[in-house]
Amino acid sequence: MPLFSKESLKCILKDLSFIEMLNKLDGMVHLPNHHLGRYGYFLKKPFIITVHDLIRYFDLKGYGPFIHKPNFRDRIYLSLNYQGIRKAKK
Repeated sequence: MPLFSKESLKCILKDLSFIEMLNKLDGMVHLPNHHLGRYGYFLKKPFIITVHDLIRYFDLKGYGPFIHKPNFRDRIYLSLNYQGIRKAKK
């Protein structure tokens, strides 16, 4: 899917809606997968995240590819995931 296709823009709108819903929840949010770090990065409230593995991080940093070499979209999402992980309270 091209980065700026109609379908990509729909996905971005869904992502923004999901972030808005997470920010409205009471208490601390638990993101049960490190790929959800991209949402945590934009949260205005504390959250925790479960990191299951670092293999995509290794791909992003050029130690692999272990899964596949990240394309432009992958690099954006993976970067946001790991920025979200760093922002998490636990």
